Amino acid sequence: MYKSFSLLLCLFSLAACGGGGGGGSSSGSDTTSPAVSITAPASGATVIGSTTVTASASDNVGVARVEFYANETLQSSDSSAPYSFDWNTLLLTDGPYILKAVAYDAAGNSAPSSNVTVTVAHDTILPSVSIISPANGTVSGTVNIAASASDNTAISKVEFFVNDVLQGTDSTAPYSHSWNTSVLVRGNYTLTAKAYDTANNVQQSAGVVVTVPITLSMDTVISGSTAVGTVFLTGLLPLEASGLEVQVFDPGTTTIGPVTSALTVSGFPPTEENGFIALVSTAGFGSGEMMKVNFVNVPIGAVSADFGITLVNIFDGLGASIQ
Repeated sequence: MYKSFSLLLCLFSLAACGGGGGGGSSSGSDTTSPAVSITAPASGATVIGSTTVTASASDNVGVARVEFYANETLQSSDSSAPYSFDWNTLLLTDGPYILKAVAYDAAGNSAPSSNVTVTVAHDTILPSVSIISPANGTVSGTVNIAASASDNTAISKVEFFVNDVLQGTDSTAPYSHSWNTSVLVRGNYTLTAKAYDTANNVQQSAGVVVTVPITLSMDTVISGSTAVGTVFLTGLLPLEASGLEVQVFDPGTTTIGPVTSALTVSGFPPTEENGFIALVSTAGFGSGEMMKVNFVNVPIGAVSADFGITLVNIFDGLGASIQ
């Protein structure tokens, strides 16, 4: 029994002393803290609206995450570089705020950045905006509506309205919108513009009142000694007019008219002057519809631009002048 006890005691001693096998080793743990700094915004900066806060972090093994704080309150955490978060200052009161970032590595080591102090100042200044063209007056065809806009920070967009209905948006100066009036009924239209800044402040311009009239135009195609002019009338409701008086011009700019038509009649006798014959043929019509003017004895060398038409008068069903 004594020998057995002695043997066990010896074996225990060898195990406790690491003997019996040529020596072991133990590995050390990671005790190095990461390094971190806030790279934006700069200390002393004034921030407005949504601001991106960024940080740079490094570690001898690897950064696990970076936490962002404002006045010691956790705002966000980012686990992948580049480390950042969007800080919405619109919900905050104006004043100074201290930003800080804390970096962590996989071993649980952490380190804070230096504090960065910024000032939150909400933008409450409205932008200014005005329509610079067209001016009050009569417009026709395709009109370029142009606006001037400025702000203490930056303009984000300008919206264009006709009679309070949104027509288009432009986010790049010079701000403008192309407005097609040929599809509209005659009358007055109020043009306005709204400018928005990057803080979403908005200002509306004063209105510009323009008049869209009844208009008449003619596209003429020449074929040998004859020509056909297609006449387009805009600005009328369908079947609004009952009578039409026009002047037609020949290649020598000589007036062939005036030519008067009862629009409910399919045509009327041609009018001849200086060897040219103009025949207006139509039924009752409104905007976007057309009639034809037929020319004969067209001289050699005449071009489409030599022909023209002018609206003299237009009548309603009672014979009263509409325009």
